[in-house]
Amino acid sequence: MAFYMRSPVYTPNDPVKSVKQLHSWLYQLNENLKFMFSNLDSDNFTSEFSACFSEESVMKTQEEIKKLDEALREMSQECAWETLALSGFFAGGDQDAPRILNLGGQAYVAGEARILSPLSAGSNVILAQLSQKHRPRIKQESFCRWGRAFLILTVHENGEISVFNPLDEAVDQNAALSFSFSYGL
Repeated sequence: MAFYMRSPVYTPNDPVKSVKQLHSWLYQLNENLKFMFSNLDSDNFTSEFSACFSEESVMKTQEEIKKLDEALREMSQECAWETLALSGFFAGGDQDAPRILNLGGQAYVAGEARILSPLSAGSNVILAQLSQKHRPRIKQESFCRWGRAFLILTVHENGEISVFNPLDEAVDQNAALSFSFSYGL
């Protein structure tokens, strides 16, 4: 498929006429391109390029897509968020319930929990017990928010997640603790 177009004419002494001719040329170019792309068929391609779209190659591509889809599905199941079982706390709600995500070398914990009994100043309480696959090799610390203050979260090698109150005041019963942290496995 071929089409011929004359080049736009530039008139240095009449810029208005030059702009009109350029506008007309661009409009004609646009119309020709629309026509060309709407009317492409196999005669416009080489046999090698046309072979890319044969039934056999399309089936092969679909099989590869299925394999990738299955691999992605398996990976997403392995990397799904799991709800944490709490001790001494209860989940704020289904959407905000504490969850953990294991991505091999890194684990992510996020959620909100309410404390069942007051957490006195300087005391330490176990929030959750992690399964073997979520346990870190070394003890790691992070923080969780309580109002405007922060409590210390510790993930122990034995799988415990503990909450320590370093404040001079007690954390009230039913206080909401929000946390979002990660640790290495």
